[in-house]
Amino acid sequence: MTVHDLEVILEQLAPSRLKMGNDPIGRCIGSSHLDITKIGVALDATAAVISECVAQGINVLVTHHPLIYSPITRLDETAGFPESAVIAAIKEDISVLSAHTNWDCAEDGINDVLANLLDLTDCHPIEPTPGTDGGKTGIGRVGRLRSPMMESDFLSLVEVRLQVSVRCSERRDRMVQSVAVCGGAGESLYASIKEQADIYVTSDIRHHMFVAAYGEKCTLWDAGHRETEVPGTKHLATLLSQHVSVPVVWIAEPNV
Repeated sequence: MTVHDLEVILEQLAPSRLKMGNDPIGRCIGSSHLDITKIGVALDATAAVISECVAQGINVLVTHHPLIYSPITRLDETAGFPESAVIAAIKEDISVLSAHTNWDCAEDGINDVLANLLDLTDCHPIEPTPGTDGGKTGIGRVGRLRSPMMESDFLSLVEVRLQVSVRCSERRDRMVQSVAVCGGAGESLYASIKEQADIYVTSDIRHHMFVAAYGEKCTLWDAGHRETEVPGTKHLATLLSQHVSVPVVWIAEPNV
């Protein structure tokens, strides 16, 4: 099995047409002709993750976040991330690929996994991908809890399922049922969802957005960038293991 074969499978699971803007998805390091011995899947291609690939005999790494997201002007090991990771991957002949916003938007991707984990049903994208799949793909998800819950009980569910302490714009003594989610940085979608949902679970919320959300129908919850995306990235590892003929392992970044 070659990297090209893997690229074909990734295209099926997370079609490139679903990416948002100029997102640099796909292969950023390595040859499409490389024979794969073992595949690693991680959220980020840090130098520590590359070291773990070496230790486990992994020669292809698939990440959610692209390793090379912005132009790199020079490769200097002392420059930190991402330069150090790029140099390490090249030295160790490890190919690096990513499925980023295409995996966020895909069916069964980051946001569907997050919605399922939080027991949401009847879900649809907050913003569907234009012209594709009858509105089944797109960024974020909005759905309903199977039964209404007290907000405090749902908060406990989110914190247990994601293993995180959630930051809330405010806490209310009320029943909730409509919930929106967006794995990773989803602050920009709040305006699109605040009249439709009781709760919006996402991450990377600025202080001023928390202030602006106070008193709105939709309470804004920050459940962590890593915490909201790791479940869907792990799921990608599971799916890949069902489609490829080589071992696939999940790599949790050390000391995180």
